[in-house]
Amino acid sequence: MSTAVDLSRTSGLIDLGTHSFQITERSWEDEGPSGDPCWYVVCKVISAGDNQGKELLHTVSLGAKSRWKMDEFLDGIGAPKRGKYTLEQCVGKKFRASVGAGTYQGKPKSTIESFIPIEAGQESFAELGSEVVHHDEALPEDVLGEPEPAAETEQAAGRRGRF
Repeated sequence: MSTAVDLSRTSGLIDLGTHSFQITERSWEDEGPSGDPCWYVVCKVISAGDNQGKELLHTVSLGAKSRWKMDEFLDGIGAPKRGKYTLEQCVGKKFRASVGAGTYQGKPKSTIESFIPIEAGQESFAELGSEVVHHDEALPEDVLGEPEPAAETEQAAGRRGRF
């Protein structure tokens, strides 16, 4: 008799929008592309819905040049404002974030665009559902504006130099 497998999926693109996440124990620390230490944080969607259980990998560089991105991450997961913090202390933390679309080696991937910190007096985001962006929703006219004719765009590009 062959082995039965669980058919639930943790991979695949996460719908664009805002979701609640939890940091899993599968996260790890290693040297990043810049040579600085880096946390590779595996984030699992915990909001109810079609995306629940899906995971994405978020990279947090610990280098001085990208300290501002690390600060966004630490604020987003509700880390203390003083003292020292390790990746192990991040495991299990719940947070809310906006998911966008990116690419890795030419293939689409889900990325965390921004963290939404827990507000004072709020215990958790775990109970909040996902807020998914639907691509078929039309944008208002004032957002879309009028497209420039191609000839004008090329002419303007010539004045500014090539892209």
